[in-house]
Amino acid sequence: VESYVQRVQFTDRVLAWKEQGASFQWRIPGTDKPCEIFYRDSSPGANEKPILLLLHGFPTSSWDWNEMWDSLSERPWRVIAPDFMGYGFSDKPGSRKLYYNSITLQSDMVEDLLADITGTVRTAVHILAHDYGDSVAQE
Repeated sequence: VESYVQRVQFTDRVLAWKEQGASFQWRIPGTDKPCEIFYRDSSPGANEKPILLLLHGFPTSSWDWNEMWDSLSERPWRVIAPDFMGYGFSDKPGSRKLYYNSITLQSDMVEDLLADITGTVRTAVHILAHDYGDSVAQE
């Protein structure tokens, strides 16, 4: 049986979004599997700024925020927009059930990402979320 997989052709804008991003190596709890999480950070290392955390919906990615990214980044906060595990430019490990249905797992990833990029500095985190991101934010 022959399988057909369509190759995705990204636009220059999407490729620029990816190039301006970073990645976080996250270990999925209860496994020894590393998972690379893609995220955008408007002010890497600016740990003194409050954070505006952008959480995307289903079945999309951080690219949801591209049209407002520049405007939000001009504000006095550090804007961070991750791709959830299994979405966008983040890894898609194992079964889709692992990442499509686990709000708790995605929430754990977001907490670990914030801890990794801010280190020991504690700052206010404000959340802007929609759709699937709303559920992750409430967790």
